[in-house]
Amino acid sequence: MAKRVTAINAYRARIKRGPRVEPEELFVAERENLSPSDVIHALLAIGDAALYLLRTGRSVRLMWIGMLTPSVDMEGNFSVRLVFDRKRLRQIAPPEKLFLGALSHAEHRHKSPDELVALWNADHPDDPVAD
Repeated sequence: MAKRVTAINAYRARIKRGPRVEPEELFVAERENLSPSDVIHALLAIGDAALYLLRTGRSVRLMWIGMLTPSVDMEGNFSVRLVFDRKRLRQIAPPEKLFLGALSHAEHRHKSPDELVALWNADHPDDPVAD
């Protein structure tokens, strides 16, 4: 008997991630008439200040980027969450055209967990999900 979570994860739509973007690829310096070293130094200074403030328990709003929020899990491990600025997302495009990348199982985007389980059960009759 397969687990429900296994079936859902096998069939749910997910983003096909492209290669990671490195700082040189952003072309910020050329667009803003700054030297690459100026951009790097500014990012390092912002990163250092944000990390210090996050370690003191404060959230940090990065204008036009989003909100960094500190948290601690049950074991006491420190982590930081980024919530992208919603106003910025709305300015980019209408919601249905916001994401430009590729999805695996895109045809399953609006299916419920029960529908995904049904797909699993149809494709895996020898290993159905237990109810």
